[in-house]
Amino acid sequence: IRPRDWSSDVCSSDLSLLSVNIYADTGCRRDCEAPTLGFLYTGQKVVDKGFTINGRSFDVAEHSQTLPTTTVKTGDRVMVNIIAYDNHGPKHVRDVSLTLGKYADDDHISKFATISYLKKFVATLRQPLKDTDYMETSTVMDPTSMLKDVTVVGKDIGNGQLSIEMAFSVVKPLDTSDFIISTKDGNGNSANYLLYKGIKVTGKEILDRKSTRLNSSHVAL
Repeated sequence: IRPRDWSSDVCSSDLSLLSVNIYADTGCRRDCEAPTLGFLYTGQKVVDKGFTINGRSFDVAEHSQTLPTTTVKTGDRVMVNIIAYDNHGPKHVRDVSLTLGKYADDDHISKFATISYLKKFVATLRQPLKDTDYMETSTVMDPTSMLKDVTVVGKDIGNGQLSIEMAFSVVKPLDTSDFIISTKDGNGNSANYLLYKGIKVTGKEILDRKSTRLNSSHVAL
C-alpha cells in the first residue's frame, strides 16, 4: 500500500531529506561540512542536547531518529531550542529551519509549516567581510494557517555554537507529526535532520485568530 500523497493538502518536496552535503573523505580540499546539531563526520561530538522542546532536551546523534512525542493543546506555547555548530563559528551559519510535517519517504513529504532563521548578505561584495554585511531575519511559511505568535531568537553561545530559540502556538489539531530541521552554511553546505514523532496537538481548532504573525528578536552575533 502506498503512503497517502499529502501534496494536495500541504507543500511537498521531492528532495531527499537524508541527503547531506558532508564528505567523510578526508581528501576534501575545502569546507565540506554543514552546520551540525550533534557530531562531526569524524565522530567527534560538538553539541550536547542539540534539540529541546518545552524543556525536554535530546542529543541529535543521527540524521534520522525517533523522539518521545511532546503533546500540547491548540493554543499552547511551544518552545523549541536548536543548537547548531559550524566549524567556522556561528557567524558562518546562514539558515536553520524547523518544519512541522510528515515524512513517509522521499516521494511523500508533507510540510505543514516552516519557521526559518536566516542570515542574508546585504552589502557590496568586498574583502574582508564584516559582521554588518549580513542581516539576521526570519520567515514563516504557513500555507494552512497553522501557527500564530511566532518568535525567533538567534544567539552566539560560544564554542562555535549558535542557539536558535523558536516559539509558536499551533491553532489546529495535529496527529503525531515529525520535525524536519535543515541547516546551511555560508559555503552552501547543507544538512537535514529528521526527528520522527516529535509533536502532537490535541483540542479544537482556534478560529478567532488573525494571520500568522512573526516577531523577530535577534541577538547580534
